[in-house]
Amino acid sequence: MKLFLTLIIMALLTLNVNGLESPQLATLEIIVNDFDSDQGYLRIHLFDLNHGKYFPDKSDKAYKWQQVKIKNKKVRVIFKNIPYGKYAATLHHDVNKNAKMDLTWLGMPDEGWGLSTDPIPVFSLPDFDECSFDVNRPHVTYKIKIRYLP
Repeated sequence: MKLFLTLIIMALLTLNVNGLESPQLATLEIIVNDFDSDQGYLRIHLFDLNHGKYFPDKSDKAYKWQQVKIKNKKVRVIFKNIPYGKYAATLHHDVNKNAKMDLTWLGMPDEGWGLSTDPIPVFSLPDFDECSFDVNRPHVTYKIKIRYLP
C-alpha cells in the first residue's frame, strides 16, 4: 500500500496539467532619460492585453502604475513579477505634482509625455497594438523617450 501511495504522489508531482503551470514572470525595467528638469515626478502607466482597450487615455484603468522622483534628469522604473506577454506604456512628467497630464487650451500636452514604441500622434492617439512590446525574458529593459512640445 505504501508503494502504491508513493507512486501516486510521484505521478501527481510530475503531472503536467494544462492551466496549472505558474505563468513565467519577469522584471521589466523602463528607462527614461532627457527630462528637462528634476522638478516633479514621472508618472508611468503600464497596460497589458486585458487592459489594452483603455490605452492610452484611461490611465486609471492601467494594469500597473508608478510615480517616481526624477534625479539627474533620468528615471529608472522597475515593475517586478510581470507575466510574460504584450505591454504598452504611457508616461508624463508631472511637473506640478497634480497627478494629471496638463493640457494647453488647444488640447496639446503642456508637460513632457511619452509612449512605448515612440509613435508621434498626428490626428489621433495610437492604440495598444501600435505601442505594444513583448516581455518574453526574465529581465527586459525598455527605453521610452520623453517629449516636450515647444
